Amino acid sequence: MVKKRLRQYANRAAFNKLLLLATDLLLGAVAFVLSLLLFEEQAPVALGQTAALALVLRLAAFFVFKTYAVVIRFIHLRDMAKLTLALMLSDVALGVLSYAVWGKFSVAIGIAYFTLSLMALAGYRALVRYFSWGNDAADEHPPVRLLIFGAGSAGLITKHVLEHAPGLSYKVVAFFDDDPMKSGKTIEGVRVFNVAEHFKDIIRKNGVQKAVIAIHHLLPERRQQFIEWCLEAEVPVMKVPPLSQWYEGGFNPAQLENVRIEDLLEREPIRMESPHVRETFSDKIVLVTGAAGSIGRELCRQLVRCRPRQLLLLDKAESALHELHLSLLEEEHYPDALPVLADVTDAANIAQIFARHRPQAVLHAAAYKHVPMMENYPQQAVKVNIFGTKHVVDAAVRYGAEKFILVSTDKAVNPTNVMGASKRIAELYVQALHMQGSATAFAVTRFGNVLGSDGSVIPRFKKQIQAGGPVTVTSPDIVRYFMTIPEAAQLILEAGAMGSQAEIFLFDMGQPVRIADLARKMIRLAGLQPDKDIAIRFTGLRPGEKLMEELLLQQENTLPTYHPKIRIAKNIPQLDMQGVDFSLQEFQHKIAENADDAEIVRLMMRLVPEFQSTNPKFAAVGAQKNL
Repeated sequence: MVKKRLRQYANRAAFNKLLLLATDLLLGAVAFVLSLLLFEEQAPVALGQTAALALVLRLAAFFVFKTYAVVIRFIHLRDMAKLTLALMLSDVALGVLSYAVWGKFSVAIGIAYFTLSLMALAGYRALVRYFSWGNDAADEHPPVRLLIFGAGSAGLITKHVLEHAPGLSYKVVAFFDDDPMKSGKTIEGVRVFNVAEHFKDIIRKNGVQKAVIAIHHLLPERRQQFIEWCLEAEVPVMKVPPLSQWYEGGFNPAQLENVRIEDLLEREPIRMESPHVRETFSDKIVLVTGAAGSIGRELCRQLVRCRPRQLLLLDKAESALHELHLSLLEEEHYPDALPVLADVTDAANIAQIFARHRPQAVLHAAAYKHVPMMENYPQQAVKVNIFGTKHVVDAAVRYGAEKFILVSTDKAVNPTNVMGASKRIAELYVQALHMQGSATAFAVTRFGNVLGSDGSVIPRFKKQIQAGGPVTVTSPDIVRYFMTIPEAAQLILEAGAMGSQAEIFLFDMGQPVRIADLARKMIRLAGLQPDKDIAIRFTGLRPGEKLMEELLLQQENTLPTYHPKIRIAKNIPQLDMQGVDFSLQEFQHKIAENADDAEIVRLMMRLVPEFQSTNPKFAAVGAQKNL
């Protein structure tokens, strides 16, 4: 829908430019005729040739100064200065060339031509601007009263775009800016307020109904503070698109976005432009497992920028895999992506895929991740998270992959649930292969919850809010580390570039976020009030859940890397391949025997001694793990 509206906007803008150019040329021709009538006795001998030359010179000047590339309703003094200069230079050139070719040119006609042209073209612009403003003011519906954060050029353009966009009804009633030099001044009759003034009073006195952020280079903590002020004052917040998406000095109002929960991440987003990543994956055959998942999709989008020779997209979800492949073709214009419909639990098929395509780098993101689900199905956690990893990594080693990156989780640290324990065992297997002396370079990544990923808390809260509530939170004290999907993909790719010794890479993710606070912010972002419009209900911790996840980010437990936000875990217990293999054989026997869940969990606890289940169903298992 947005793309369609952008195309319509571009087509309409192109038509308006052509119309303005034609009008300017026509008015110029009329001015030329009038100037001849005023000074008929001084008319040039070669009248037709002079008129044609005047038209060509005007046209060239308009193209050079782009006098037609303006939206008249938003016209600025700079635009009028460019118009004046274009007319002046074209008329001077007309006089010089006429004198050089025909030996005669009337200065009086030249001055009259310039003066009449300027009056006609400027007058036309003034009339259009006056009547367009009058039509907007005559709108039957009272306009939405806006506050714009940013009183610079971007803020002023935002004011013009929103106040005069067809089909919209906005009125800017206040600017808000950090610059104390602008405080108390007015821009086009609108007062600029400063941070020192009481924000709620500004909102109340000016009847503000919505706020727009129109500053492109704004510190994250400042943006977050402003958004939270707006939410507390019950004012919805929007933001203008990046400058790179603006069209001819402005933007389409359809591009305005509501502030998302990602904008309230309580730390500065981590961005990396590492040349090592491109060097690692450029011109390589790269395989991504779990490619159609939320992390896998973003991994693939970031990988195509490295221009791998071929990108293998492995997933068992047929429709999602098809959609991913189409998006890489149509949106990323990458023709060398190959969808591979397969299940990582099928060892023979995985081996065939590696034998056929010989991937040089493998990013293993396929996994079961939902804690409550895995508490009910421990065998599935073993089959997918443990043996699925084993099948992929064994094939990578057997067929000579240069890199293997395992996507793990913070829940693998001192696990209290089956999912976390299964991922820790996958880590142990990868590390054991490295200790055995494999030629493949291994790396492991751990990170916390991913904002907006499939099945995560954010989409669930959104659905609950849209349904009118209640929003369900397990505990008022539960906290989690959060990162965005692009950050997660960046970590995996950076680990692929850095890792070679089966290191475990961690992000410095700042302070953990209280989930109850996250729920309240999301309710406010929806324009509603928590505990008034939408109730928050606490349901109690689910089996296997912790109040707080761990990342092992203390200085004494980690080592630095070349990026200040990425560290390597140290002193992580490891097992040799003999011990891991013996345990995996036991898992295979128990699964073949269809052993009960408690028996599977007991084997997990033997392999991962720090695993202490908080699920009452497995309360007695810990004491029996060595039996």
